Amino acid sequence: MENITQKIAIDIGYGDTKVMANGKTFKFPSAITQIRQSQVQNSEQDPQTYSFNDAFYLVGDDAINSAIATRGYGFLKKYSPLLIYKAIEEVGFDYDKPIEIATGLSLVNQSEAKDFISKISSFTINGVSLKPKIFLFAQGQGIYNDMNGCKDGLVCVVDIGYNTLDFLVFGNGKPNNSLCFANKKGANLAIVDLQKILMREFKVDFSEQEAKRVFLNKKIKIAGEEVDFSDAINSSMQHYADEIVNEIINKNGDIIAKADCVIIGGGGAYFLQKEYLQELQRANYIFVKDSGFSNVRGYFNGAFNK
Repeated sequence: MENITQKIAIDIGYGDTKVMANGKTFKFPSAITQIRQSQVQNSEQDPQTYSFNDAFYLVGDDAINSAIATRGYGFLKKYSPLLIYKAIEEVGFDYDKPIEIATGLSLVNQSEAKDFISKISSFTINGVSLKPKIFLFAQGQGIYNDMNGCKDGLVCVVDIGYNTLDFLVFGNGKPNNSLCFANKKGANLAIVDLQKILMREFKVDFSEQEAKRVFLNKKIKIAGEEVDFSDAINSSMQHYADEIVNEIINKNGDIIAKADCVIIGGGGAYFLQKEYLQELQRANYIFVKDSGFSNVRGYFNGAFNK
C-alpha cells in the first residue's frame, strides 16, 4: 500500500486553533484543562480526555469553563502537542503514515523557533507517538501567502492575533526584517478588559475563554437571565482599535503611505474599519476575507502548493 504523506496546516492561536486539511478549514478553542485521573472515564458520556506527559487533559470546547490562561510562549511550548493532536484527530489522519505540518510563530517569539519545532516534531499522546515534519512560518507570512494579488512592490501585513500584533513588510516577495516588528498587544487586551468587568459585575470567576465567548456573543446568561453586554463590549472594541492604530500608523505612517498595499488580517481584523484608517492615514488598505483563517490558508499554500 502506498505510504502517502498527509498534509495539514495548523495555526495555533492563543484564542483559537485554526486548521486546514483535505481542502477544508475549521477551528476549535485553544482551551486546555488538566483533570485528575479520578475524573477520567466515569461514564460513556464523559468528554474526550487526552493523556500527555503523565497527566490527563480536556482540549477545545470541553475545556472552556476552566481553561488555563493562554497568554505567553510558555503555553505554546507546553500544550501545542495537545492542540496539534486534536487537529490531526479531527481530520482523521492515519497515525501510521507520514504527516507534514505547516504552522507559524509570532516574531515576538522568534528566538524560541528551534525550541518550538523540537516540542512539536516529536511527542506522544494517548499512547500514539507522532514525529511530523514541520514547516514553520512567521505569523503574518501566512496572510501574505494567502493573497492572490498584491504581492509586488512594497507590501505591509498587519496581523491582529489574540495575543500578538505582528507588522511585516515585504519588498518584491522578500521580507524586510529591519522594518518588521511584533508586540503583545493582541485582541486579548479587549477580552481581558471584559473579563474584569464580568467578574466585578457578577462576583463570579470567568476564564478568558468564557469571556471570549461573551465577547463574541455580546451577551451572557446569569442566573437563568440573559444580560446584554453590547455597550461594554463596543466600548472595549473602540479602545482596542485606538491601541492598534497607535501601533501601526503612528509608528509606521511613512511606510504605510509608501506601500503598494497594506493587508489587514488575523482573527482580530474585525476591530478595524477601512474608513477609520483612511481618515488617519491614506493608504491602499486591503482587508482579507474570512481573516481568521488567512494565516492557516497561507501556511498550507506556502508549504504544500509551491
